[in-house]
Amino acid sequence: DKPREPFFKTNIVKSVRLFFIRSFCCSWSARLLSDASLRIKEVSLRMLRSRVVMWLHLLTFLIISPGILSVHEVVECDTTKGRLVIEMRRDWAPYGADRFIDLVRRGYFTDVSLFRKNPWIVQFGAVQHPQKGVRAQFQGISTIADDPPTDCGGACTKGRLFDGALSFAGGGKNSRDSQLFFVHNMADQPIGHELWEVPIGNVTKGMGVIASMYGGYGEKVDQVQIFQHGNTYTRETFPLLDYVIRCSIKNQTASTASSSQSDPQATSSSNYKETAAILFVISAVIALIARNHFVVHRNRANTSRP
Repeated sequence: DKPREPFFKTNIVKSVRLFFIRSFCCSWSARLLSDASLRIKEVSLRMLRSRVVMWLHLLTFLIISPGILSVHEVVECDTTKGRLVIEMRRDWAPYGADRFIDLVRRGYFTDVSLFRKNPWIVQFGAVQHPQKGVRAQFQGISTIADDPPTDCGGACTKGRLFDGALSFAGGGKNSRDSQLFFVHNMADQPIGHELWEVPIGNVTKGMGVIASMYGGYGEKVDQVQIFQHGNTYTRETFPLLDYVIRCSIKNQTASTASSSQSDPQATSSSNYKETAAILFVISAVIALIARNHFVVHRNRANTSRP
């Protein structure tokens, strides 16, 4: 028989050998696992970063888009009975909304009488146009084209106005210039079947103010006398009439405040085209950036796999 090695010597050698084998295996396993985990972490971080970038772009777009659109400008009109807040709606009547905003911006509705009130409407906008002074710029103001009938995006019935609607007055085809009216009672008589009776905005605050305006004179005020003598005629002959003190655009931007739309009919369609073009470019850039981040890092993730 082969002589046995001493018990102590035999176990020491085996223990050392096993120790080195285990150490070698553990070190390489740890290294492999470490490299794999680093690669996984790197890929995960890249994918996470790409997704974060994509969501940040989308969030930025959602934040800035209302400011870019700025479709619904808000006009505030102070009257002798209180303040009216009017939301303008170019999507309902682009020509009419642009004309009204242009007149507001140029100070047309300053000390203007609310000269006509009947059971359905309150009309204003008839002023004297002298040859000199502030109002001389409105001498011979042109008319604008009619806007097509609208259903207000489903909020109203086509060919019928509603309480709180703001519309131009007129007297025939393409006859709208500077006179407007508020609708305050549609219960008795439908309004909106005429070519010029298209809502350009709606009163969001102040319907009680309109209801409280003096209407005792009815249809007695002569518009021709207003054109010739202005507020001298109305204040002397109809002292109880209410007036629009001033109107201003509440949420206008610096760019819109500095611009002057002398021909709203020609510029209204371009406003929509510019807005649509800006939104299209921004959305296209965001989509390209997000797609680039996602595709690039997805490819890297695929190539990093063993």
